[in-house]
Amino acid sequence: MNNDPRLLAAQILSTWTQIHDPPRIESRDSPEWQALAARDRALAFDLICGVIRRRLTLDAMIHAVSKTPLDNIEPDVMAVLRMGAYQLVIAQGIADHAAIDTSVEVVRRLGAVRAAGFVNAVLRNIQRLGGAVEPLAASDVHAFPLDSRRQVKLNRAIFPDPQRQLIDHLAVTTSHPRELVSAMMQWIGEKHIRNVLISDNIPPTVTLRCDQKGYIPPPDAGLSPHKAPDFFVAAAGWNAVIESLIARGKLSPQDPTAARAARTLAAVLQAETNSSSEPLRILDLCAGLGTKTIQLARAMPHALIIATDIADEKLAAIERRAAEVGVTNIRTIDMLTFRAHKPPLFDAVLVDAPCSNTGVIARRLQVRWRWPLFDLTAVRELQTRLMDDAAEHLKPTGLLVYSTCSIDPDENTVAVNDFLRARPGEQWRNIRREFQLPAAGIPEERCDGGFVTVFKRQ
Repeated sequence: MNNDPRLLAAQILSTWTQIHDPPRIESRDSPEWQALAARDRALAFDLICGVIRRRLTLDAMIHAVSKTPLDNIEPDVMAVLRMGAYQLVIAQGIADHAAIDTSVEVVRRLGAVRAAGFVNAVLRNIQRLGGAVEPLAASDVHAFPLDSRRQVKLNRAIFPDPQRQLIDHLAVTTSHPRELVSAMMQWIGEKHIRNVLISDNIPPTVTLRCDQKGYIPPPDAGLSPHKAPDFFVAAAGWNAVIESLIARGKLSPQDPTAARAARTLAAVLQAETNSSSEPLRILDLCAGLGTKTIQLARAMPHALIIATDIADEKLAAIERRAAEVGVTNIRTIDMLTFRAHKPPLFDAVLVDAPCSNTGVIARRLQVRWRWPLFDLTAVRELQTRLMDDAAEHLKPTGLLVYSTCSIDPDENTVAVNDFLRARPGEQWRNIRREFQLPAAGIPEERCDGGFVTVFKRQ
């Protein structure tokens, strides 16, 4: 069993031969991860995630100092070079000599003994590039952003000129496929794009939702308030106290943007619905693991929440979590049974739709690389079908909430407008629409990108 964190990371990264097919990171419970001590697991995870996030920037540095074309370098050797460059220039707290020496040792252990001298030479040349950390400044050919406040400045100009090749410069310095950067420029414009691309490279913090107004977590949880009401940030990371609070239902892991769909639905439904003796019926049409289902059930304890999904194991997870936190107003039903039985109509339907995930790239490392092959047409058809399904299950004056974790307008405003145009015989009133770009900054300000709209059939 391998217990070397750098060797494990290199073995995983060496499988990344097609740029649009990044490696899958196995669960921390898998044998290869459990063979490592906790500190070594953290190092291996950081190396893998760092290389996946920063591949194009790392490749630009390797290309600048190597006489061998990158396509001619063996995958094992390339994985070690990227890891070494990441440790030298981006990672914190790793001495240069340790980064170089361990990289040489790893490439030998991978069986590429003859490449040891090459790895040593390339990494020493990268070391000579400097890499001084300084405050973030305007884009230039010497520097790339480290986070929302800092950049790394090299002593050589190795990046495309932002004045003449802005798309290429942003693609390389923030390590996003050129096709995605070009699309984002159309979606959100030059004013916002650099900040969004930078935010995609900042490892996400743990944010936790509290459903109890005025709750103050214990000091040993190490939590600070997020700018979003009733949210907390674990800036120092996970700990046993947080885990205990989650298990007891005091807190729930969730990003503030992701919480908007259920919060908005609850607020609008309470304002728009006349009081009656009949309990409200709410359908969570794509419940998944039930984070929003639980959130809705707690926000509206007198409503009946029906959760449905195509995956039985996800519905079972919802039932387990509801039992853990003492929520009793949720019922789960698989999608096939739900459609066959045609249940009574609902006061509101939540469609948290499958999407491209372009608002949560910081959390989902593989998304940026897979995006150029993403089948938007198929997903848009699914999104439209889900909204149609939602409308069929709504009462004549019901509320439909549509949300995504995408920043692509085709999946958001365009999708909603197309749905409305396709139903000319019906009158719908838009009640609320919110769009959020990914936000960086201090942990207490960070959030994912996403979209939510609430509209009511008249």
